[in-house]
Amino acid sequence: MKLKKQIRCMLAVGVIFIGIQASAQSAKFISRWQIIKGQSDFGGLEEKIAAPNTIKLAMNADSLFVYREFAQMPVLEERLKIGAPDVETLVDQKTLKLSGVNWDKKANQFIFRATYEINGAQWVYWRTETWKVKGELLEVQRTTIMPDKVDRVKAVYQKVK
Repeated sequence: MKLKKQIRCMLAVGVIFIGIQASAQSAKFISRWQIIKGQSDFGGLEEKIAAPNTIKLAMNADSLFVYREFAQMPVLEERLKIGAPDVETLVDQKTLKLSGVNWDKKANQFIFRATYEINGAQWVYWRTETWKVKGELLEVQRTTIMPDKVDRVKAVYQKVK
């Protein structure tokens, strides 16, 4: 009986340690990030629509708060539960965004997914983004699949102190 208690205790400590480790890794993302245009590749798209000028990330328990500031556009704010079903965000009066996020422990990166419906699903496109911290830089690899083409953008951000 005493052995079972010791094993349970060891397992509980192990689970807590893994949770702390994952939380510490994802904590590297929690900051305000400013785009570095010279290190980014906008894939031939206009800079003002290809990537946000500023990204701010905050975390609360199992949720990620994402603030994206684009040039000449309203700030897009999202609260996404990590690993949960997609949530709806009304981007503007005609665009509905369904999005979610997962944490890849092995690669220490967030993977975002999004589907956009514009004008009541008259035009739909799918997007995935992979966010990875490399030192003081945040690298965002984004692929957007549309009915007529595929866009790829690499945006590099500097941590704002």
